[in-house]
Amino acid sequence: MPPADPLTAIAGEHPQWSIWVSSTGRYWASFTGALNAAELAAGCVPFVQADDPAALAASIRDQETCRDRVLQPGRPAPDSTHR
Repeated sequence: MPPADPLTAIAGEHPQWSIWVSSTGRYWASFTGALNAAELAAGCVPFVQADDPAALAASIRDQETCRDRVLQPGRPAPDSTHR
């Protein structure tokens, strides 16, 4: 069986994000929930963009980690440059 569309797979793994490819070929994701002040202060963002699906998925994971850190303040920050 051929691999699933990468954007469909990302959307399935991250249901709180809307995912699309722009007319310029950039991959985008929008968080469908509301970010609170603590999440924004921690560096969480409502939109991420990337050059390819793998980088987009990594950016979404980084943002989910950011939101988790706000909920669990003792958790260490991820070592990532995908924002």
